[in-house]
Amino acid sequence: MVKLLVVVGALTMCSLGLAAPVCSPGPLTNYLSLGADGCMLGTSIVSTFTIFQGSTGATAISPSTVSVVPTNSGSAPRLTFTTTASAGANQVFQMVLGYRITGSTFTSDTITLSGTSTTGGGSTTAIQNHCLGGTFVPNPPNFPGVCSGSANGTLLLLNLGSDTAVFAPVTSIALIHDLTLDGGPNGSSSGATVSDQFAASSSQPPVPPSVAATGPVGSTGMSNTFVFRFDNPSGFQNLGVVNALINRSLDGSRACYIAYSQPTRTLFLVNDDGPASGLSAGLALGSSNNVSNNQCLINGTGSSAVGSGNTLTLTLNITFRSAFAGNQVVYLAARDVTENNSGWSTMGFHAVPGAATTFPNAIGQTPATGNAATSTIRFDYEDQTSAGNLRTTWALINSALDGSRACYVAFFNPGSLVLLIPDDGDGAAAQSFALGGTGSVENSQCRINSQGSSVVRSGARLTLNLNITFKSGFAGNKATWLALQTVSNQTSVWKAAGAWQVQP
Repeated sequence: MVKLLVVVGALTMCSLGLAAPVCSPGPLTNYLSLGADGCMLGTSIVSTFTIFQGSTGATAISPSTVSVVPTNSGSAPRLTFTTTASAGANQVFQMVLGYRITGSTFTSDTITLSGTSTTGGGSTTAIQNHCLGGTFVPNPPNFPGVCSGSANGTLLLLNLGSDTAVFAPVTSIALIHDLTLDGGPNGSSSGATVSDQFAASSSQPPVPPSVAATGPVGSTGMSNTFVFRFDNPSGFQNLGVVNALINRSLDGSRACYIAYSQPTRTLFLVNDDGPASGLSAGLALGSSNNVSNNQCLINGTGSSAVGSGNTLTLTLNITFRSAFAGNQVVYLAARDVTENNSGWSTMGFHAVPGAATTFPNAIGQTPATGNAATSTIRFDYEDQTSAGNLRTTWALINSALDGSRACYVAFFNPGSLVLLIPDDGDGAAAQSFALGGTGSVENSQCRINSQGSSVVRSGARLTLNLNITFKSGFAGNKATWLALQTVSNQTSVWKAAGAWQVQP
């Protein structure tokens, strides 16, 4: 049996150099316009600034009269809010402001009230509600709502002072501040400064974003709508650039290589010669525009990006070029705004019709996709004239085209032998059994059972049915590549033919 040499290259994720802007001093109106993207407060991100309706009878403090000063410290990020509003006798001015902080590990929050002047029974009150690891879900009339996280609490200050909440480490906090200036029947309350300081730590290794388990991809056609999901433990808004790469292997050149920037909500397509050759113009998903290269076209119509909680769902309407015909592997990766990245994950394959048939030919896998721990999987191969001309067929199941740490099976046709390549990829040390016999062969990734396995030779076609049990340590999305060789030493190229989601 001839051992095929599998060479795998490394591909760096496409980095657009885009991140949330650094927080800067300015009016509160600037922060309200940041939306879910937010700004960098040291190594943390503050976002989703929102003004809520206050109490009945209170006059809302205008955001234009509130200034915000950030302290961009990695270990002690702080936001300081100052208002010049003034309440006279029988007047009440109020601001109810919500926002979110993410991107670091937080263990405490200190609120300080200062800079206020009261007379004649007037008062200034600062109340802070915080939700650890979640958000406030509206539940009228119970303001601020129900905390969806692990815990919630309240800090209360009257006129002057500070208070601190200490908690178990969390990576996100939702906050709502209620600042009230009450002149009372005969007094006044003028101005106030409220600061919010957090104890942030990066001593624990950051949890990188990940490609969400969406099931293996197995599709065909000149066009297709793909749905990809990406997770980030500190919230989808802290994702930087997410990538989808569709090609015969993990190679950014001559590929349908997509980069979506979450901070700018813009999609880019990498040019034909790879990342070094530049990017297309930006595409707003949902628009009538498109971007293209020689492999594919991304339609704005029918495409979207939707964020919710920790998950970004990217829906892409893609049309492939006829010159890109063949079975292509689908890879995904994600990077957050602080440059932590998931690495590449193999999600499956897409068959672009129109590829010329060459012999010997790897036809495909049936079922094309699956997720069962144990399944009988069918692999079809063919010679130009007779299945008897085939000597060896291969099926390689792994997250990359790599024969080590894989479920890598060879079938020696003349002797009806099934061989499983060991963990190190050394075919000379493969275990084997003859079809029709008993027993099994296994490595750390899978076990091939003789019972339930068989071969059928019909005309030019060879059909190999393998009863495979996947090991839990091999969990994740895997692709299947097929190859074969004739007795006259004609060897096919590797062909992506299926996908499997191995269960943990």
